[in-house]
Amino acid sequence: MGETVEGMLRTMIVLFQNWDERVEQAVSERVEEVRDMHEQIKQFLAQLPPDKMSSDERRQSDQLASIALNLEFAAEAIGIRLIEQAQQLKDEGFAFSEQGMSEITEFHDRVLVNAQRALNTLVTQSPEDAQRLMKAKEKVRKIERDLQTKHLSRLREKVPESYETSRIHQETLRMLKSINTAFAMIGYDVAKGSQKTALTPPTKKKKNAAAAIRGKKTNA
Repeated sequence: MGETVEGMLRTMIVLFQNWDERVEQAVSERVEEVRDMHEQIKQFLAQLPPDKMSSDERRQSDQLASIALNLEFAAEAIGIRLIEQAQQLKDEGFAFSEQGMSEITEFHDRVLVNAQRALNTLVTQSPEDAQRLMKAKEKVRKIERDLQTKHLSRLREKVPESYETSRIHQETLRMLKSINTAFAMIGYDVAKGSQKTALTPPTKKKKNAAAAIRGKKTNA
């Protein structure tokens, strides 16, 4: 699930530069796949008998449910909302200014790196990795604010492309920040769990559920 969403994020940025129907279709189709995976994970977790689970196992189940929900949000933000912005850019025949496109590309790349860090944190369950991920979230929040300020400066300078694409530019930045937050919540879940209790060795079912969240195949 996580690797599917990361792949969507990695691929879709090209649509802001050169619209490609095949890329748009491929990314859009992944939204339903992620929704289906989320539903399967919810059904799996719902079947676990709470009266036979330890407090740590219940916490881990809650953690997986929270992570799956945030990954679905990220998938919808990428496959629906970001694509809507790219589609509007194409339909209106506009293009970002050179500086604006460079800023969005660099910001996207930073969010992508954090998404990859989040998936690694899900595997390691390391409190240190979780803390680094949360710090990265705050840095992205500050960068997004600074980029919005730079965009407003270009509007004051009457850069034509900035006027034409202002709403799309600002909304794209906001969506990327939201996607980063969704992935960063993995760090919050891992950190919260490590503060409550040390992780016990995972059961086979727990391994399968965690692997499904990240995107790996599981054994029956």
